[in-house]
Formats: sequence, structure tokens, C-alpha cells
Amino acid sequence: MRFLDFKNKLKDFIVFDLSDIQSYDPKFNLVQLSQWQDKSYIKKIIKGKYIFSDLEFSEEILFVVANELLSPSYISMEMALSWYGVIPEGVYSITSVCTQRTINYKTAVGNFKYRKIKKEGFFGDIVNEAKGIKRSYRIATLEKALVDFFYYHNGIKNKEDIEGLRFNPEVIKNIDQDLLKKYTASMGNESLTQRIDLLVRQYSND
Repeated sequence: MRFLDFKNKLKDFIVFDLSDIQSYDPKFNLVQLSQWQDKSYIKKIIKGKYIFSDLEFSEEILFVVANELLSPSYISMEMALSWYGVIPEGVYSITSVCTQRTINYKTAVGNFKYRKIKKEGFFGDIVNEAKGIKRSYRIATLEKALVDFFYYHNGIKNKEDIEGLRFNPEVIKNIDQDLLKKYTASMGNESLTQRIDLLVRQYSND
């Protein structure tokens, strides 16, 4: 197969793997993948997952990549909180929640971190359309991103710990507190409930 024909067939893919290729060409020669990598036509992200080398990245495209490297998963915790304006500093890893395993991928296009959560806790995400491409990605709601963050950060014990997070108070004050409490209760974790209560009290008093 000529590369231009290959690229045209997979033009709507952000990440593709062998099964995607074979759906178009069941007799595809795997040697071509190595040859195209050597020519910098494609890049291997992780084992068995590829992108086209001329892909123009945006934050949303990286979200799509994160969803597709490990599925099912959704963007959450630090990355989602940065996206919603809760965390003032930039975040350099794409953090996600998944049901399979905790794993970190350091790739040529960025760092992707996944935290395993119990199946009962895998909820509270929405589907957004990525701008400029025919792809969508899953990302936690603001309230679920907070619940996920505090679920894993169990070292937060007091007011000083909350202050140290340097969250944007204007964003926190405008969250849906009923939804936050509902999501927290659904996790069935008393220490998590205490940490979320600390958060709510801190920003209710500001």
C-alpha cells in the first residue's frame, strides 16, 4: 500500500492500531509500519499505537489521545482541574481515571498518567467535541474532577492542606455543591467525604 493511500483511509483517526489498519487492508504488510517510522511518516506512541507525524497538537487533541491510549478512561484530576481553571499553574501530564490499571506512559508527544478506580467510581464524565476535528473526548465534570482528586490525595487533613492547593476560589465557590455531595456519597468513602467537607467549608468561609 502506498503511504498516501494509507493516510487517506485513516485520515479521521488521531490514534490508530493494527486492527484499524486491517479493517481497511486485511493483508497489510507490517514491515511497512517500520519503514514509515524510519521515514518519519508516522510515530509510535506506545506499543501498537501510532499517530501521523504531521498531526498538529492542541490540548483537546491530547485529550483524545489520552482517551484512546487506554480505554475506557476519561480526563480528570489535575488536568481537568486545570482545564476548568481551578489550578492556576500549568499541568504537564495528562491525568486520567480508568477501570483497568494504574500506569504512566511517557511518550514522544507527552506524559499520560492513568489511575485505576473501582467500577462503582467510574462515572461523572461528559463527552466534548474537540474543536477542528471530527473527534470527541471524555472529561470529568468539574465536580467529579474534584472528587477524583481528593479520592487519591488522601494526605489532605486540614485547612492548611486545603490552602496549600491554591485553588481558584472564584471557580470553587460556583460549583454545584449538591452534585459534589452526590458524587462524593456515591464513592462510599468516609475519609473522602471528610476531605470534601474541608474543601467546601474552606471556600464557604472565604
